[in-house]
Amino acid sequence: MKKIGAESRTAWIFQGNPDRFGVDDYLSRYNYIYWKTPRHRAEIQIGDPCIIWRSGRSAGAIATGRIAEAAQPMATVNLPDCLGKDLWRDEGDSANTIKVGIEIDEVRLDEESGFIPRSVFLGNSILAKSMIIKSPHSTVFKLQDLEVKEAFALWNTPLDLPAGALPSAMEGAQRLQTHYVRERYRILINNKKEDFANEHEGKVYCEVCNFDFSNHYPPALGDGFIEVHHLVPLSTQKQPRITKLDDLLLVCSNCHRMIHRTKDVEENLQVLRTHFTK
Repeated sequence: MKKIGAESRTAWIFQGNPDRFGVDDYLSRYNYIYWKTPRHRAEIQIGDPCIIWRSGRSAGAIATGRIAEAAQPMATVNLPDCLGKDLWRDEGDSANTIKVGIEIDEVRLDEESGFIPRSVFLGNSILAKSMIIKSPHSTVFKLQDLEVKEAFALWNTPLDLPAGALPSAMEGAQRLQTHYVRERYRILINNKKEDFANEHEGKVYCEVCNFDFSNHYPPALGDGFIEVHHLVPLSTQKQPRITKLDDLLLVCSNCHRMIHRTKDVEENLQVLRTHFTK
């Protein structure tokens, strides 16, 4: 991938309206998504970096990714299971709607995760002039060269490195960051906790050792606190897949660390389950 500044760089913002489509839920479930592309379809190239933008009351940049599939009718996309058709709040897109495929690098849906609110763009002298701010009535926006640098600087993304190309000495840190970032997809996590609580008299506790934080810590800290483990590790997936509630396991912090203590995650989990069953 070319470095910024050496030559012109094309990047995009794709905007979604949460009143019409469950944008947050979509990004919580999938690491590969499709986006409607009524404009610029001929200009968008595979490998182009992009930002996913949420409109409405909590407007701002909530994810970054890269174009992975060229613009084409929805009926012919490579991974139709990743279209999120069930997330439309009104009539969905037709089979002839043109969409691009986007591989998601990182998601930040709330302030705790570090999403970039619209107010930050407004406060930036360069980004305040971008079309997503001046005329936000579209689905796709092309960023100008300076806007690309400013927008990704805010997100703190090294654009001169393709996804997965960090130096080998940083591989462990990269995996750890991916693990925790992906597990902060709040909607899916909250749905899992609520589903579990509904079946266990309002309680959430570790499904491995039965540890309940609310029994050991002050209510303001312990009530409802739990971590979530992916039974199918995202880092091992070669193909995009939907994450369902059954793919998640509620675990305490200690069990979570033990599960990931070595690369044999599935074996570690089985050892723990056997230990605590005895």
